[in-house]
Formats: sequence, C-alpha cells, structure tokens
Amino acid sequence: MQPNPIIRSRKRSLQCKLNELLQPSAERECIKVENFADPLDQLTSAATRELILHIVDQNSRVASEVRSALARINEGTYGLCVSCDRPIAAKRLDAVPWALRCVSCQVRREDKQVDSEDFVDAA
Repeated sequence: MQPNPIIRSRKRSLQCKLNELLQPSAERECIKVENFADPLDQLTSAATRELILHIVDQNSRVASEVRSALARINEGTYGLCVSCDRPIAAKRLDAVPWALRCVSCQVRREDKQVDSEDFVDAA
C-alpha cells in the first residue's frame, strides 16, 4: 500500500531537514580553544564556544528526533502520539514534523519537567 501524499510530502521534508542538520557546519570550526592575552577576549571566546556547543547539541537532538520520525513513517505509526496513541493534529505536524506527542501530552510533559527542575533548584 502506498503512503498517502501528505505522508510522502512529510517524509521528503524530514529527509531534507535531516540532510540540512548533518551538513558540516562552519560553527564547528569556532569550537577550538584559543588563548588570548586579554581576559575580556578570553571570556568572549569562551562564551562563543558555549553558544556554538549548545547549537551543535540542539541540532544533534533534532537530527535524532527526525530519524525517529522517519522510522515511525516506515513503521506506520507516524502522526500518533507516543503518550496517548491519539492522532497528532495536522497543524502541529506542519509546524514540527518530527513531533512525538500531541499538544496536550507535550504540555503535560513540559510542565512535569519544569516542576522537577524547580525541585532540583530548591535543593
């Protein structure tokens, strides 16, 4: 059975996004550690490195989520919430094609994460 045109289109979009995320990036060149005589230059360099590492980490996380979405397409479970098994709204998948959860379940998950972070911060 052929996947429907919307799924085929989303699969192409996901594959393009994965290719984009896997391209070698210029940011990685900026990660190298350099020693500067001026302490302000040293701080600026360290802050830039931290920001770039955050971006590279985020891109790696999204690439993993995109791969997972492509696997769900192949399994026939794409578009179903992994938490409640209900369909994920088309608008959500249009905005975030690699979404794992429907909006309700994602909000609950994020609320739990915020609550647990507050608990850790209070300790």
